[in-house]
This record gives sequence, structure tokens and C-alpha cells, in this order.
Amino acid sequence: MNNDRLPHVSIGLPVFNGGAFIESAIESVLNQTFDDFELIISDNASTDDTESICRRYSRQNARIIYIRNDQNTGAASNFNQTLWRAKGKYFKWIAHDDVIEPTYLERCVEVLDTTPNAIICTSHTVEVNDDGQTEMHRLPSLLSHSRPHTRLYGHLCIAKHRCYQVFGLMRRRVLADAGGIPGYVESDQVLLAKLNLAGRTEIIDAPLFRARDHANRSIYIPIQERAPWFNPDLSQRRVSPKWRLFGEYIKAVVQAGYPQQETARCLLVVGIWATLRYPTLKREFLSLWSHYFGREMIDRVRQPKQRSAQEPERGSNSDSRREPLNIHASDGGSLSHLQTVMTAHRANDERSKQPSSD
Repeated sequence: MNNDRLPHVSIGLPVFNGGAFIESAIESVLNQTFDDFELIISDNASTDDTESICRRYSRQNARIIYIRNDQNTGAASNFNQTLWRAKGKYFKWIAHDDVIEPTYLERCVEVLDTTPNAIICTSHTVEVNDDGQTEMHRLPSLLSHSRPHTRLYGHLCIAKHRCYQVFGLMRRRVLADAGGIPGYVESDQVLLAKLNLAGRTEIIDAPLFRARDHANRSIYIPIQERAPWFNPDLSQRRVSPKWRLFGEYIKAVVQAGYPQQETARCLLVVGIWATLRYPTLKREFLSLWSHYFGREMIDRVRQPKQRSAQEPERGSNSDSRREPLNIHASDGGSLSHLQTVMTAHRANDERSKQPSSD
């Protein structure tokens, strides 16, 4: 790379405690047949040997820029730090545990240079697990369609979401205008929705990207624990990822500024997405309701209604007094218990309607 001019491609490598795999990722970048690039490594305060490995590579190669955060700022912030420091026309993220084939950059750059309406260029992905077994992940061809709502449908309803598309080669300006990766769970899916609304994804029909599938991947972290992984400010908050995505997808469609008919089609796609995920949306809603309101509402039902001394009794005589409806925790408010209570109340009503023997 000529140091007197800006690089054609910028590659961002965000990492936290990636010492076990990061050398392979760096080597795969340095072995590219296309060499007009800069590699920006952002170390999120790693506590293993990541720092020593990265500093060694940065001393050996002028194209490598190493940044180390004083404290862990969360994955989203660390990803975006590499984007904001980038200078190239095109930008690509690479995870510390993934590798790209030697011709990846060359072939993707050629496509973006010759296809002005393409926003992203990437290839199919090969997943490799700890046992060396592989699985091919193909992106749907709908992502290359000319119509925004069709691309959005391909992203939201057809693609099986490992979000590998976010590791494609992208036009940096478009990616920056989209705001990078937001700081909430599964926000990379929202970023991809924005990019698919903005333009086409060109897919190279070859497995040039290899993703390592192992037990420590972030996708295997439980959702409530993954929230602070994205953003430490969410560590004490209850999150509902799918509801957040639902709202963000609607916002992205509206902000895209398409004509009314195309906007309506895109919103319909979001509605289809929500229908497909109805069980998850329902579960998140009930979980959130239970977390914030459930105990309070149960306690309200369980407490007998307090009657003041001056309040007149119901019914024609004192024997018609009703016992308050009380759902006890021991019976869980079951249907059979409610039926028993209501039957007793109806019998009490019938007795109160009979003429007094006095």
C-alpha cells in the first residue's frame, strides 16, 4: 500500500480475549491477493495474550493499526470504533475467530468497483466447528433484488440469521450513514435491514468466508446476559430483543423515505416478520409483564377487600354477608378453585333471596 494516499479498503477487527484464534484471522488478512488495505484492530481491554500478539503484528506491518481500550466498552462500541477510524472507500469487519480466503478482497472489490448500486459484496459462508465438521450457509438471492421490500423480505424472512452478511465488504459511507452497530441486543440485524433498504447485496457464489463455530461464541450467550455484552449500560435492564427489533424495523422503513406504496410494502414485510415470530413476541411480553407487574397484580388479587365499619352489609339480612374472593398461592388461582368459589357465592345469593322465617 502506498502510504501517501488513502487505502482502498479498511478492515476492522474488534476483539476481546481472542488470543486463541486471532493470529489466524490476522494472517488471513495479510495473505490477501488484494493488498491495498489497512487493518484496524480494536482491543476491548483483553486480559489474555491478545495485546502482545497484536502489538507484535503491528510492529511488523505498517498496514496494521492497533488500538487498546482502557476498559471494556461493549461489543457494539468496539465494532464501531474500527469503523470511525477507517479511511478506505470500502469497509469490512472480521471477527477474531474467523478467516477469509486469499481472493476474498480482490473479488469483492472488483464487484463493488463495477456495480455502483451494490452496497455490500460478500460470499457464502462455511461454518467450521471444533471437530472440524463444516456446514455451508448460503445467502438468499433475494438480497440482490432491485426492489427494497423484496430485499427486506429476503433479510427478515428468508435468511437464517447468523448475520454473516454484516462481515461483507461494504461501502463505508453508506455504512457510516446507517450509524454502525447500535448498542442493544441483536442490533446487527437492524443495521443489515437498513443496508438492505439502501441497496443491493452482491453474492459471490463461492465459500470465501470461514466462520469458526465454538462454544464461546456470543450467539450462545443467554439473551439477558448478551445485553451487557453488546452494551455494559444494559447490565441492570430487562430486555425484550424481538420487540425492540420490531420497533426498529418500522423506524428504519419510515426513515428510508421511499414512496408511499413501497413504504407500505416494506411495512407489510415487517408485519410478516412479526407474525413468524409471534410465539417469541408473546413470550417476551409475558416475561416482561411478569417481571415488572406480575407480583404486584397477584398481591392485589390475593388481598381481601377491606370493609369500613359504616359500610352497609349486602343482602336482606346479616346472614347474606359474602366472603371476599381470595385466590391463594397454594392453589395457584386454578380454574377449579375459581369454580368452587363462584358456586358458593351463587348459593349464598339464592339463600339471601328466600323470605325470612321471621
